[in-house]
Amino acid sequence: MAFEWNDFVSTIRDAEIEFEHLKKVQLAQAILESGRGNSDLFKLHGNPFGMKYRPEMSGIAIPVTYEASDGEDIYCKFVTLEDAIRGYWIFINRPVYSGWRSSISSPETYIRFIAFAGYDVFCSIHHNSANRSAQGAEVLVHDRKADPPDLALSRIMSAEIAAELGIRDRIAGGREPRQALGVLSGAEDTDVRVAVLAEVYFIDVSVPDVVDWSTRGGQAIGRAILKWLRANQ
Repeated sequence: MAFEWNDFVSTIRDAEIEFEHLKKVQLAQAILESGRGNSDLFKLHGNPFGMKYRPEMSGIAIPVTYEASDGEDIYCKFVTLEDAIRGYWIFINRPVYSGWRSSISSPETYIRFIAFAGYDVFCSIHHNSANRSAQGAEVLVHDRKADPPDLALSRIMSAEIAAELGIRDRIAGGREPRQALGVLSGAEDTDVRVAVLAEVYFIDVSVPDVVDWSTRGGQAIGRAILKWLRANQ
């Protein structure tokens, strides 16, 4: 069956949610994400909020493969529009948006928090040097304060840089990329979700074009961050 936008508007109007004054935010997000009900994700799968499938959604949504503007991924499919509305709050209640209940005084305060929650990445960029005998990329995390998300980003980023520049990935094969670096220690003590230090390539080894390598290395860092965010949003 195809879901209808007017039915969704009526359903959210009549729905009982914990914070009634935030309904207008829910509706605004649905308008933005679905193009006022014109997306196939809404019409075919009852998902007006563009929510990707996460384990926390298993009790209310079904995983479905869907290709959006940023590529193919696994999204939530809802049997009813009521489930979609309840599912929105389950999605928001995940750790990535931790603290949202402290920002519900107004719709503006809430949406500002949601817009910026959980997307902070600290990346310090360096160029190492050794003995002019090896070239490679590695992305380091703090030796004591790093957690699995930091390590995940470090491995994605190191592989992305190495592939882009055609050099060795120095943390491939399971080596723990941990070092007691002050810049990472300080970053981990803030509210960023992940903190890494990228050693893009060795500057004491001759490269074809320093500007080109630095530009492409930076682009690889950006792609890695986007990959990590898509997997963890």
